[in-house]
Amino acid sequence: MRQKGTEGQEDNAIGRTLTEWRKPQYPFLKCNVDAAFFADTRSMGFGMVARDNEGKCIGCRTMVKEGLYEVKEGEAMGLREALSWIREMKFNQVIFEMDAQIIVKAVNSTKVDESEFGAIIEDCRSILKQEPSFSVIFISRLANGVAHALAKESRTYANPCHWSSPPNHISDIVTRDAIND
Repeated sequence: MRQKGTEGQEDNAIGRTLTEWRKPQYPFLKCNVDAAFFADTRSMGFGMVARDNEGKCIGCRTMVKEGLYEVKEGEAMGLREALSWIREMKFNQVIFEMDAQIIVKAVNSTKVDESEFGAIIEDCRSILKQEPSFSVIFISRLANGVAHALAKESRTYANPCHWSSPPNHISDIVTRDAIND
C-alpha cells in the first residue's frame, strides 16, 4: 500500500528483507526507528535517526516513556513519535524504516483494530494520510543498527534528546552504513 519506491525498496515491498542499511535515492530521506524496553525501570526508550541520500545524518532523537507496554504497542509508539518528529522538522519525502514487521503491516493495512494498539496505529495512519510523501517499510534488525543503538542508550540521555549529528559512539555505525551502500 504505502511501499513506494526507492532503489532497493521494491524488493522489500514483495517480501524480501533488507539486511544492510541503504541510502535513499534523491530527494528522499530515511528515518530509522526502534524501541527498547527496560523492565528494571519500567520504561521504554525510542531511538530514531534521519539521513539523506548521501547517508549523512541530519538528525537523531531519543525519548524515554514511563510504563511497560506490550512490545507491539511500544514499537508503534516509537513510530508515532518518529512521524511527529519528522513532520515537526518539516521534512517530506521520507521513508520510515523499522524492524517491527507487525507495525509495518498494521500501518499499511486498512484493518480496524479497537484495542489500545489499534488506537496507536490509527494515530500513525492519520499522520501518514496528512503526509502522503511518507512511507513505512520493514527492514531487518541488521539494517536498523543506528536506531537500535539509540533506543538502547535512550535512558542515558536527557529526555527527549536531539542531535543534529550522531553522538560519538553512534557515529561509527552511521559511517559504516554510509560506506556499505
